[in-house]
Amino acid sequence: MEDFNLIKSEEKILEYWKRKKIFERSLKKRAPKGNFVFYEGPPTANGKPHIGHALTRAYKDVVLRYRTMAGYRVERKAGWDTQGLPVEIEVEKEIGISGKPDIEEFGIENFNRKCRESVWKYKKEWEKMTQRLGFWIDLVHPYITYEKDYIETIWWIIERIWEKGLLYQDFKVVPYCPRCGTTLSSHEVAQGYKNIEEISVYLKFALKDSKEKYPTYFLVWTTTPWTLPGNVALAINKNVYYVKILKDNKQYILARDRLNVVERPYEIIDEFLGEKILGLKYQPLYEFVQPDKPAYYLIHGDFVSTDDGTGIVHIAPAFGEEDLNVGKENNLPILFTVELDGRISPEIGKWGGLWIKDADPLIIEDLEKRNILFKKEKISHDYPFCWRCGTPLIYYAKPSWFIRTSKIKEQLIKNNQDINWIPKHIKDGRFGQWLENIKDWAISRERYWGTPLPIWECQNCNYRECVGSFRELEKRTGKKLGKSFDPHRPFVDKIIWKCPRCGGVMKRVPEVLDCWFDSGAMPYAQKHWPFGQARNWRSKNIKALIKKIAYPADFICEAIDQTRGWFYSLLAISTLLDLGPSYKNVICLGLVLDKNGQKMSKSKGNIIDPLEVIEKFGADTLRWYLYSVNQPGENKLFNLNDLIKIKQRVFLTIRNIFNFYKTYAFKKVKYSSASKNILDRWILVRLNFLIREVTDKMEKYDITGSARLIAEFIDDVSLWYLRRSRNRFKSKDSRAINTLGFVLFNLAKLLAPFTPFFSENLYLDLKHRKLSVHLENWPQFDKNKQDKNLLKSMKYVREICEIAHSLRAKAKIKVRQPLQKLEIKNLKLKTILGKDLLDLIKEEINVKEIVFDSSINKEVELDTKITPELKKEGFLREIVRQINSLRKQAGLTISQKADVYFESESREIIDLIVKNENVLKEKTLTRDFKQGKIGKNILNKEIKLDGCVLKIGLLNI
Repeated sequence: MEDFNLIKSEEKILEYWKRKKIFERSLKKRAPKGNFVFYEGPPTANGKPHIGHALTRAYKDVVLRYRTMAGYRVERKAGWDTQGLPVEIEVEKEIGISGKPDIEEFGIENFNRKCRESVWKYKKEWEKMTQRLGFWIDLVHPYITYEKDYIETIWWIIERIWEKGLLYQDFKVVPYCPRCGTTLSSHEVAQGYKNIEEISVYLKFALKDSKEKYPTYFLVWTTTPWTLPGNVALAINKNVYYVKILKDNKQYILARDRLNVVERPYEIIDEFLGEKILGLKYQPLYEFVQPDKPAYYLIHGDFVSTDDGTGIVHIAPAFGEEDLNVGKENNLPILFTVELDGRISPEIGKWGGLWIKDADPLIIEDLEKRNILFKKEKISHDYPFCWRCGTPLIYYAKPSWFIRTSKIKEQLIKNNQDINWIPKHIKDGRFGQWLENIKDWAISRERYWGTPLPIWECQNCNYRECVGSFRELEKRTGKKLGKSFDPHRPFVDKIIWKCPRCGGVMKRVPEVLDCWFDSGAMPYAQKHWPFGQARNWRSKNIKALIKKIAYPADFICEAIDQTRGWFYSLLAISTLLDLGPSYKNVICLGLVLDKNGQKMSKSKGNIIDPLEVIEKFGADTLRWYLYSVNQPGENKLFNLNDLIKIKQRVFLTIRNIFNFYKTYAFKKVKYSSASKNILDRWILVRLNFLIREVTDKMEKYDITGSARLIAEFIDDVSLWYLRRSRNRFKSKDSRAINTLGFVLFNLAKLLAPFTPFFSENLYLDLKHRKLSVHLENWPQFDKNKQDKNLLKSMKYVREICEIAHSLRAKAKIKVRQPLQKLEIKNLKLKTILGKDLLDLIKEEINVKEIVFDSSINKEVELDTKITPELKKEGFLREIVRQINSLRKQAGLTISQKADVYFESESREIIDLIVKNENVLKEKTLTRDFKQGKIGKNILNKEIKLDGCVLKIGLLNI
């Protein structure tokens, strides 16, 4: 790994893994602790992978590699999310169409065939990123959500939900995407909110048949002028106090607590509870559509508050959930003044055919001309947009299929309490609050490329049946489906049979399922459960059947946007099946933002391709950054400069340690943890406790904490152990060499889950007997090596040295210059530290003696007086350093000798060298010192010693 070429070494390791089948061998590795169950959240391969996907894959891999080394068998099955609206939108763009009419003209069969092809558009990019990142997962045998075995399991689950009476169709106001032409579930809506600025209006609804002296109006506020043609009532709260005010010879009625919306001056004429005005009629703003039931009067609504608006709410049952509910309670008509494509209905005057948001300013203009507009103002508020196509959603009253998740709310909350969330606050925060406010799951989509809803309905008597398997379908039709059977539309729509009730035709309802149901069903569908495991798949004993597959997951991991996506659908389905939580531990990752904290997007030009980062810095550098930069739940401000620092601090440091070790290691290395040397004992105890602490944190899924502990240990090895042991290595002390080998061997194992390439390279360079570090067992804590006192004592030593170094720096005296003494105030430390550790301090600080004196002012004091003798010693150290620097420049090894030439006009320096020649030879691996003129062809340098120039040259022999 010359010049630390991390990228080339990683590519070689990838080839090595492939050639030696290391991943496959790891799956066959002895697993005394049994299975560790992992579920892969399926990505969609019709979009390119981004740096956020690298984050989730890195976190999954580190856990799975650790568990494998810790004694578990970890099956890792890849998966692909291949159906639903995201795929359809991409295909629409690809073939240049938009919307359902275009799709049906193109042909459902042709369109779905294109969808099937589209989902694999970027499969190679995904696989390359996955493999290059070092994420070990079975990409050869993935589960695919469009495959018929997968769909059959989904049908089986839907039938179980049907049998419980939890699947129903209802006419409700649902969040609806007019561009995509389909309902969205509440968890999909939650992913698409944007903060927008719009015009809101305050309107004057005239009291009908008023006998008042002044014209009287109900003051109403709305942010959706496009819904006003559909108005049929005004809602007030009968328990709220309202006022009638006089302003500019007009009377206005509004809630007392909302008077701040009216500018003074005005006069309060009357004050009363809302129940007093219930039933009063008003003049409708528009009469394009005549209602078929009584309308245009004041009704009560519990939802009406005085938090905003005027305390009077305009009711359009076709476009609001609360509006529809209160409309049903009061038997109000429903006026559909907007089409399903989001355009104003043709009968609504000059605005017919306009997109609702385009109609808003024109409707406001009309209200202003007719003197109905009281005032208008800009507001900033959150509004839902389609999570895939970006179109503003509308709330629309229409029939949809729902799963009654509200009925299992308490069980969902209970199951959530059994899940270990990382970070912990997600459990009762973002996820827990979502469950507290859970709504029934709008499960149907009026689309094409998805799992067909397996419900058939009689076209005559409306009798319905839910089909839970393909064999049941064959039984009902009396025909074999054949091996080529495709359960998608339009093929499945052609399957019909005779109604058992009336003899009519049973046809499948047209909807497909929410694709989030597909992904949430993966624990079961990836194994074609229960069909692939049991003959008695019709059994109602689901808890017995579930034992046939790996369930629940011990671990899952995705980004925070999946709290209302995959995490929720997994838990909802398992709870609906009475199987408890489908996962035990979940790491919920924050988002990866650019270095300025902005979300990455193509339009901003700040998208980061993970493969480009890997090709520049290496996969392990990226992985280590993602683990260590901050806690997993926090957003990461991705800065390439941080990767440069990590490469230097972690990988370059370890490689330098290894190169140093390799320089002195014997051909037959015996790793040992039995040295009695104080530094060896300390680093071994330090390593032992590191193993325990990292293991404890990994068991708790604290990846960041583990990585940071390892980084601190690397610093300790480099900046303390190795630096203080250099002379021992140069003297070929076998205890030091064997100890460092033992440390590197265990460090390779500790690093293996985090930096799989680098650790493998280190392990192979150390020449161990196994094929791979990933086939090693996780290092174990040795209970017999728990010398906490030594760790504490060494901590004192380093603290004292740190203070002494700062005193040297303050006095501007380099460490190479010996000093006479260091004084320590705390007398107890003399006993606590002992001779070996005190000698360490003397060597590190370069002092002749350590004196303990309780009378000194500070805890540590340094004698900075430099005697002539000390100055000469300092000169010798500097000469040694400069000669060794020349040796390094010349590329000499420890076995290669050299001659040193020197010249100086200072007689004092010449005498110093001659007098100490033997010491200098030993410390610089020099054969001979020769005084005289240094030739130009000899490697040389000049140094200054107390103002005098010494020129030294090195001749390699």
